[in-house]
Amino acid sequence: MSATQPTLRDLKIKTGTVKRFKEVLQESLNMIPDCHNRLMEAQKQLQKLLENKDASWEGTEELKQAEDILEQINKENTN
Repeated sequence: MSATQPTLRDLKIKTGTVKRFKEVLQESLNMIPDCHNRLMEAQKQLQKLLENKDASWEGTEELKQAEDILEQINKENTN
């Protein structure tokens, strides 16, 4: 057999690798809707939390960060 022709073993390894890549790709694609749903739920929870915020939170860094996050999400959703 020449050095440029793959052996049967080489072909089986490459075929197996391609199959595994396809599986990983499909798993990744299946994760996207779930991640999206979780992010949407987290956004709703954060919005509700800020709507019912405690007065003691005023001026805290955490409150500022939460408000900034929601503002950024709202900007991205309008674009």
